[in-house]
Amino acid sequence: MEVVRHSYFLDAVGRQLMRYDGLASANVVLENVVSLDFEYFGEPAPPAFSHPAVDRSVTYGPAPPVPDVSQAPWPPGENCAWQMAGGYTGQNAEVTRATVAARAGAQVPQVPHHTFSLWNTYQFHPRVSGGLGVVSRTGMFAAIDNSVVLPGYVDADAALYVALTWRLRLQANVENLFDRRYYTNADSNTNISPGSPRVMRIALRVNF
Repeated sequence: MEVVRHSYFLDAVGRQLMRYDGLASANVVLENVVSLDFEYFGEPAPPAFSHPAVDRSVTYGPAPPVPDVSQAPWPPGENCAWQMAGGYTGQNAEVTRATVAARAGAQVPQVPHHTFSLWNTYQFHPRVSGGLGVVSRTGMFAAIDNSVVLPGYVDADAALYVALTWRLRLQANVENLFDRRYYTNADSNTNISPGSPRVMRIALRVNF
């Protein structure tokens, strides 16, 4: 009797069951995987590794080892997908020549010098993941005369995602988590728009 051995792992980010047979790429076996249970024979504690061809960790199941590289198993509970995305913008916009409305050297309104954002997503469980992020902006002028300043702020948001079935996903978002008062933009020195207070949104997403 011929024994054929295959290596399978779950890409929790893409929700795909993959098969890896020693090459640099992996083949998709199943799409839209919500959860997966493994039963092992012969190996009481099979290892979990990172996929050699992707720059992120795979979760919940044995992933293939890097060819010809010895790796130790991850401790229990640590092979979860953690994604981080961030951005930064630095700019200095000013009037180079005097006009009727502005002097030379005046700062262009509503152009902050620094803007920073960071968003984290963590897969706690095959069905449950959460997100936490911040957006930070330095102060900026409301109008071209540079007489009113909109102060800078730091805003925090959070999210929770729960896969009910492979078709249904429940999503909850909290904006302005700490209910901070801030101002987003202005049409003039006296017409200034405040940011949204704390808001919670719940949505049910359906895949067809």
